[in-house]
Amino acid sequence: SVFSVDLGSQWMKVAVVSPSTSMEIVLNRESKRKTPVAVAFRNGDRVFGEDALALQAKTPATSFAFFTPLLGETFDSPVVRNFSRDFPFYTVEEADPVSRAVLLRVSPSEAYSVEELTAMVLEEAAAQATAFARLPRPAENVVVTVPASMREAGRRALWRAVTLAGLKPLALINDNTAAALNLAVFR
Repeated sequence: SVFSVDLGSQWMKVAVVSPSTSMEIVLNRESKRKTPVAVAFRNGDRVFGEDALALQAKTPATSFAFFTPLLGETFDSPVVRNFSRDFPFYTVEEADPVSRAVLLRVSPSEAYSVEELTAMVLEEAAAQATAFARLPRPAENVVVTVPASMREAGRRALWRAVTLAGLKPLALINDNTAAALNLAVFR
């Protein structure tokens, strides 16, 4: 089986193709087709999607959303500066002077890179696909859509996030290409 993730900055949609199912959009626990791209940390647990957004009102500094545009960006980039301005409750740090990658701090002893947060969201997407299609083993083959404007550094960072999630990336395709394929195949 193969699943796909249409990963945006705010929402993601997951679809699955397996021997038991034709191409289907996965419904999440709330029976919705799209899931917020958000992860929150509370009492040592991680929560995703709607639950993470609900926690954001109470604990904004440990509930992360809108972080995918930071993939592949260096700490000194304008995208990171704008992100820090728009979300002042997040603690954004530089990982190290060599990679200049971005870290988001959860607590004084815990911080995650944007790739790690994205990997966590992709693991949740795989769990949704596995549960929806009632697969005998976890879904691992994935195709991820990316915005056509995403730079090469962002694509490499997303590829690393997919492998960090323990998934096998088959392809990263532009969302424009995905829309054209959908039209060609299903219309």
